[in-house]
Amino acid sequence: MAEHLPHSEAVTLHDQLLTVKAEVDALQIEAMRKIVPWYGNAATLIAAFALFISLGSTVFTYVRNIEQDNWALRAELRSLILRLNDLPLKNHELQQKYKKDALIAGDLAGLANNENLILSTQAAEIIAKIPQLVSGSEALTVAVALRNSNQFKASMDLLLVAEKGSNNSESMVTILRNLGVNNYRIGNPEIGRGYYQKALNIFIGGKFSTANAMYEFATHALTEMYWAQSEALIKNCGAWKEHIAKAYVQIENVMSLTPDIANVPNPIKSQIDKTASYGCTP
Repeated sequence: MAEHLPHSEAVTLHDQLLTVKAEVDALQIEAMRKIVPWYGNAATLIAAFALFISLGSTVFTYVRNIEQDNWALRAELRSLILRLNDLPLKNHELQQKYKKDALIAGDLAGLANNENLILSTQAAEIIAKIPQLVSGSEALTVAVALRNSNQFKASMDLLLVAEKGSNNSESMVTILRNLGVNNYRIGNPEIGRGYYQKALNIFIGGKFSTANAMYEFATHALTEMYWAQSEALIKNCGAWKEHIAKAYVQIENVMSLTPDIANVPNPIKSQIDKTASYGCTP
């Protein structure tokens, strides 16, 4: 008669067989996974697609936030520039109002200069953050305001930004003139003369050439006048006299093109006359 295992031992053996079977099944599944390439695995593809969507959403949100920040800075810059443009007129009106009280007029001038310095410094900080979104004219406005507060280094840094962003002859000439006078003020007259000469050469070939002779003569008349003023700053009276004479030649060229209004006061000639009347003290 066959022998039978005790019931407890039979149960234990059955459990061990089930465990071994489960391990074998797991090994077979793992082996199949290794055989199937990643692009054939649905779970892997779903996970990869979800990751791609998540990364795309993150990048889109990041770019959108940067654009919103940049346009907020642009709006703030425009506001500061408008205030800078209004400041000289407001200061002039106050000076006229209190011209009989030197003490009050002096205090107001000091406050106006402080406000100009604060506004122009804030504007320059914004331009440094978004130079690619700033026009040459905007950078020029802030540079001139900085120069008016004797911040010559900061002014020249902005003028160089403005030079790169300028796309018309009028703003480019103004930028070059300001680079010229700034260099005179910080003790680099030779560099300053180079910028004034570049301003005089603005219409020779290139993208700023023009067939408008009157505009060209008038522009050169002002450039020669500002150059004369810069020479007077360093008491170079020989050069001052030379450029005043050249300014008159240019404005006479303008007036020769409009003989029918020869008796009408010319505003540029009035400016040259005023500069000439100041003279140059050796």
